[in-house]
Amino acid sequence: MTTRLNIALLALFLMAAIPFYWLFIDDPSGNAAAKPLTIGQPREAADAIQGEKAISIRYETASARQIPRIVLAAGQGTRATSVDMRSYKLDFTGQPPILIDHGTTLVEASGFRFERVEREALKRMDEMRGKARLVLTLGDGGDRSQDTRAAQCSRPKPIAAGVVEIPVCDDVLAKRMIYVRLEDGSEFLLVGDIAPTMANILTQSGPSRLLNDHFVKQDRRAIHSWLLTISQLRDQAPEMEIIPGHDQLTHEQMRPSFDDS
Repeated sequence: MTTRLNIALLALFLMAAIPFYWLFIDDPSGNAAAKPLTIGQPREAADAIQGEKAISIRYETASARQIPRIVLAAGQGTRATSVDMRSYKLDFTGQPPILIDHGTTLVEASGFRFERVEREALKRMDEMRGKARLVLTLGDGGDRSQDTRAAQCSRPKPIAAGVVEIPVCDDVLAKRMIYVRLEDGSEFLLVGDIAPTMANILTQSGPSRLLNDHFVKQDRRAIHSWLLTISQLRDQAPEMEIIPGHDQLTHEQMRPSFDDS
């Protein structure tokens, strides 16, 4: 009786453990290699357009929800982490701002079942879209065709003084990263959905199979290639702030709220 019970319990454990491992821990990199990108390239591109660089970068959190970290970063624990949807504003002296991403809308927030929606932040983002001289996106929504991106894959391109696009032309959610160097020399790299959390970069963990294979199809090898690239850039510029796509930010990383008051 005891032997049969032990066998039955072992079978139940394996029935649960194998799918869990496959969905949440298994994360093959496919022998990914870093992209041919060094920190010197976006730094050079940041100076290609003459003019005063941004004096500050601010953010608004439009909405948020809690999900287990292991969903976003395979094998990185079941503790809940906040998934924030943000918009960023680059402030210039005597020039209109540049806006990066729109955060989310009320319709999107309701569709994705976000637990917290900041209506006042959404209003400020709507107002800023009308004031901005340029609106950039980290994901879909840019004005460049896939053929153009493919021709310029991972080659930094200046957008404005101190603002550089790094195209991402692989089959992933992210379509570009944005490098920003402020007037005071501070550097930021906004990586978008290449790395939803800092855990993706620190542990070189891609998204779980549950997320990547069943909800948002992406090229896992390409994701690992970009994670390696970001890690190399971080090693080359340790003072540069890496801004993950959806982790909560601290006030030390970036100034909160578009409101100057």
